[in-house]
Amino acid sequence: MKNLKEYKNIKNYSADLQLTRLELITDFIVYEYQINRDELFSRTRKRIISEARRKIAFLGRMFYNISGDIIAKYLHVNNEWVCMLIYTCWDYVSVDQAYYEEIQKLMVKLKMHHNVTLKPLI
Repeated sequence: MKNLKEYKNIKNYSADLQLTRLELITDFIVYEYQINRDELFSRTRKRIISEARRKIAFLGRMFYNISGDIIAKYLHVNNEWVCMLIYTCWDYVSVDQAYYEEIQKLMVKLKMHHNVTLKPLI
């Protein structure tokens, strides 16, 4: 953890902490789907990239309570698009059992990472 005196206010510290959490989620998703990080942040509409963005936004919001503005800046999309990503992922989770189990596996991996590295959850 960085020194708190380096930050001008708590908002900057919170945003930095949330960005590190998003990077962790992105690392897990990139490894899971075996995609390129540059392709993830580009303006492509490939199905696997859209699915990866959807899961990053959903896990960031539901697991870490990261604000939508920070997710939007991180994924290079607008705020409305982040809401749609989260809501569509929520719909898939509530209907499709396989999709729900896939999200659960990612959440377990994130929890195991926190238990091993002893990083506190937000």
